[in-house]
Amino acid sequence: MRKLEHLETFIKVVEANSLALAAKRLGLSAAAISKQISALENELKMSLLSRTTRRLELTELGRVYYEHCKGVMKKIDDLDGVMNSLQQEPSGKLTVLSSRYFADHCIVPHLQEFFAKYPKITLDLIIISRASDLSREDIDLFFGITHAVPPEATQQEIAKGHFSLCASPSYLKQYGIPKTPQDLSHHRFITYSVRQSCHRLSFNNGSEIYLNPLLRVSDTKMMISCALQGLGFITLHHLESEKHLSGGTLVEILAKFREPPQPIYLGYFQDRYLQPKVRYFIEFYQEKLKKTGAYAT
Repeated sequence: MRKLEHLETFIKVVEANSLALAAKRLGLSAAAISKQISALENELKMSLLSRTTRRLELTELGRVYYEHCKGVMKKIDDLDGVMNSLQQEPSGKLTVLSSRYFADHCIVPHLQEFFAKYPKITLDLIIISRASDLSREDIDLFFGITHAVPPEATQQEIAKGHFSLCASPSYLKQYGIPKTPQDLSHHRFITYSVRQSCHRLSFNNGSEIYLNPLLRVSDTKMMISCALQGLGFITLHHLESEKHLSGGTLVEILAKFREPPQPIYLGYFQDRYLQPKVRYFIEFYQEKLKKTGAYAT
């Protein structure tokens, strides 16, 4: 603790450019200030200040040490601020980027409970509409996405989910049921343009095919609507496909070739995770996912 006290004194002396003025600001005598600076120099075995009767100047090494000291003291101040905030009720605007299917099925159904528990948090829920959204600087949290998060963010796999190839009964009646992945080259493909490699389909036997889509759409609900009208087949996340498959409005095709499950990610910036609003949101929804088993593949 004495070392920190000496660092703070050194910074005050440099900023005041005077031992006497620094002593006044710190409520100490000039002799006490001089003693602390001398003790610091003796410990470092170097001269930090060049002192004459008329002026006070940093030595070359002292200037380097001063810059580092400021960085250390700022980190200590930041840490104090974080620890104080952890003791406060979480509050403020939280900006979360999510996929539509994850938001629909896993975030929105629990918002009533979340807001009741944390009434001082407001939420800006952004549905990802293009891959470039991941680089937005105002995002606090990436939650429920299949894209890799920015490299400077911490990424954590929270579950896996699979995509199914689906088509309407009317489409299959008109164009036939494909038996192998290669048969898809003779079919009409509707793709979700936001998805990476939206023209490529992968299968559990390791094969891939590249298709020229009949239609590209940037909204999942519109893509489903087009498929329901019999315009073509689509790839659909299992959270979105379940109700259509069980209701018979869509039929899964090539189920035995279904592509391997894909990871679903949570991503956050390490410095923001310390903010209560971010940490409590993550903990709340991770607990909900465990209880609901929303990601059975």
